Amino acid sequence: MRNAHAWRPSKYVMRGGRWRTSSDPAELTPMSRVSSSLALAATERAIADHARGDLADIGCGKVPFYGMYRDRVEQITCIDWPQSPHETDHIDIPADLNAPTSLADASFDTILSSSVLEHIWDHATFWDEMVRTLRPGGKMIMIVPFIYWLHEEPHDYFRWTRHAFAKACEERGLIIRELTPYGGGLDVLADLFVRSLGAVNTRLAGWTASQMAKALSRGISKRLSPAGYEKLPLGYLLVAQKPG
Repeated sequence: MRNAHAWRPSKYVMRGGRWRTSSDPAELTPMSRVSSSLALAATERAIADHARGDLADIGCGKVPFYGMYRDRVEQITCIDWPQSPHETDHIDIPADLNAPTSLADASFDTILSSSVLEHIWDHATFWDEMVRTLRPGGKMIMIVPFIYWLHEEPHDYFRWTRHAFAKACEERGLIIRELTPYGGGLDVLADLFVRSLGAVNTRLAGWTASQMAKALSRGISKRLSPAGYEKLPLGYLLVAQKPG
């Protein structure tokens, strides 16, 4: 990763010995704290279970997950659009993610793509490039939102279902190791409430999001939230493996 020495936590920060969502509105809008905290938990666990070897962080931005995978992998390659709205300081390979790249076949053991697929118009090419550059036995870890407001417009094109993931993997011979929704039930209601509140008062929305995130992680709220995971999730985690 280019300029690794200058990396700083952005969207996620270490607090109290745990990775948590940032309270800095310049890094993470307060209205996204509920959904982002759930996406963080799913991604952190997947990185711990599956990241190894040479890793490509596709659509890396400020590389928010670097602190979670840097000690688990050997070499890190950051890939993103050269005109990324987030940051370009850590990009090793600037690339149009809608087009074939110059990367060699079987370059990586792990590919991480977080909140990128919804911004890809030519998603068939994107999938094919991930499979082509993944080594036999390698894994891709993907996180995508499902119920989420329009963002980074006008480049917000799709919301993927578990059936779309299953079809894309089947067509490319990938083995699904994990395909799970994150957030549902009360999580969805809380997320939508905070986003609506944010249109009126951003500071109040941030405080409310923090309180709701705490409430949803304990007691009866924790038991009730999974009720809508399958039919009405906030997003999905996919871990797929290339045979070999």
